[in-house]
Amino acid sequence: MFNFGFFELILLFIIVVIFVGPEQLPVVAKNILKLLNEWKQVTDKVKGPLNTMQEEISNSIKDSREILFKEVEDVEELVNSKGLEDIKELGDIKELENIKDTAQVDKK
Repeated sequence: MFNFGFFELILLFIIVVIFVGPEQLPVVAKNILKLLNEWKQVTDKVKGPLNTMQEEISNSIKDSREILFKEVEDVEELVNSKGLEDIKELGDIKELENIKDTAQVDKK
């Protein structure tokens, strides 16, 4: 967590003993451990929902990517199986169908 080396920990221990005293050292150590435990619990409560959201977003992106690649493959198959003129005609037909659908919606 803090990336202290062995000598830094020894120095920290000596400073704590000097300021607190050897009699109060167990009480201070116990309070510090309680504080660290509470800190860990709070961070775990925050990490849980964040990890869940991250997984949901990741899965959503993965699903969208698969759908996109499938659509690209379908278009490639269409281009390879039909000529470009057929595809242009197909686009014109779809455009006419969209206009027809729009007109039917307007009538209602």
